[in-house]
Amino acid sequence: MLDSPLVTDLAGFRVSLWYQHEGGYVDAYSPTTGQLLKRNINSSNAQVARLSMRIEPADDLTITPSYYYQNVRQADRATYSEALGKDKSNFNIAQPDNDRFGIAALSVEYDFKPVSMKLIVSNLDRKQDRIDDYSNYGEGREILNNLDVPAGFPPTILPLPAQKGLATANSFTRNTQDNWTEEVRFTSNDKKDDRLSWIGGLYFQSAKQGYVQDIYENVAQLFSMYDALWGGGGALYDPQDPLGGNTSYTESDHFKTTDLALYGEAGFKITPQLTASLGLRLTRTTASFDSTLGGWWSGGPAYFTGSDVEHPVTPKAGPSWQATPDALYYATASKGFRAGGANPSLASNPTCQSDLAALGGDSAEPLLYKSDSVWSYERGSKQGLAGGAVQVSGSLYWINEGRPRRCHAFAAPRPAAARWTGRAPANRWRRRWNTAARRNCSSAAGRRSRPRCDARVRTPRGPRPRWPWGSPGTRANCARRCDLQ
Repeated sequence: MLDSPLVTDLAGFRVSLWYQHEGGYVDAYSPTTGQLLKRNINSSNAQVARLSMRIEPADDLTITPSYYYQNVRQADRATYSEALGKDKSNFNIAQPDNDRFGIAALSVEYDFKPVSMKLIVSNLDRKQDRIDDYSNYGEGREILNNLDVPAGFPPTILPLPAQKGLATANSFTRNTQDNWTEEVRFTSNDKKDDRLSWIGGLYFQSAKQGYVQDIYENVAQLFSMYDALWGGGGALYDPQDPLGGNTSYTESDHFKTTDLALYGEAGFKITPQLTASLGLRLTRTTASFDSTLGGWWSGGPAYFTGSDVEHPVTPKAGPSWQATPDALYYATASKGFRAGGANPSLASNPTCQSDLAALGGDSAEPLLYKSDSVWSYERGSKQGLAGGAVQVSGSLYWINEGRPRRCHAFAAPRPAAARWTGRAPANRWRRRWNTAARRNCSSAAGRRSRPRCDARVRTPRGPRPRWPWGSPGTRANCARRCDLQ
């Protein structure tokens, strides 16, 4: 890391570089000879760079541009299985992953004396490339070992992928992101005796995501395998490759969401100790997507597209009481939302329609699903003891999610409601050593409507510890930290 002034009392910069190499712990062996082919196949390298500047052309104006870059390369997958014996990787080819992104940001702050303004503009540009070995899943050993092979069939004639470096199927995937965020925020500069404090602003975000996948397979080998199992022409695929060459599947998706929000929150001191707060956020959110599929695995060519617009309104309110300088009591009620998204379409695919109908699926499903919302209620207290050396805090909360999302295998209504309740006490002791202890208790239940049944049942949201606890500690001016959790 390097810090240096550019112009005294006007501008300076900071640059930092970071590099890490992880050696890996998975070795590759030949499944036929047992010979060691390569050690530490899952080694990885990461590079990080950050550059920032601070410019103060006037006493009330601060400009801070910055750029952050990260590049992580993993040579191969880190998964392995002890049950496989010596060759624990269970893959035939390397599966590298390269994830890199950059974040450019600009922050401008200006103090108008009674009001402060802050402008933030940022961009995330990300690209991830990865290769997956599908030999042992789509067309290889694990699938073929579970086939219902006719009695007396000689399995030795099946062209199984038995050598490292020879894959019958591999997939190339690319994920891309291009996100722009802009926000302008105004904050009151409060004095000790001011009764009103407030914050407000305008927020905008445009997020684009792209997804591309291509699966390449040894088509000639597949045909010979299917012909050996089921006779000429095969029983799973059309004898003609619909995409040409050795490409068996292709997918190209584009997603875009935008958020435009106007927000504000104000706190008014009814008495010197009692403050009432009220906040509101008005949002316009849009979502659009298109998806193009082709090849065997999609049941032929398909194209889907859709768009949606919503206008969530999310309020927040609550009182706080500063009983003494060391004792604060508060309560809040707030509403939140999560934007909707896209669904894959099965009913519109001719290849899937008959099977889906036989399984009881709907003849049509929505391509987009709406946002869901949640109400959160909390009351708590923060106490300072021993002149501020010890801080104790605790809260009770209740969360009610009106229509939570869930994944449906077939047609079924969405859950009617879900609730979380809990307690979150915490305490902290401060002097030269900073330490804290936390203990939480939470429980969750949902009310679900069953198809063709009016009864409602309570269902758990999944296993979770009821009383997790932790105690991190740090020492001032000391480069040591100990966490127990």
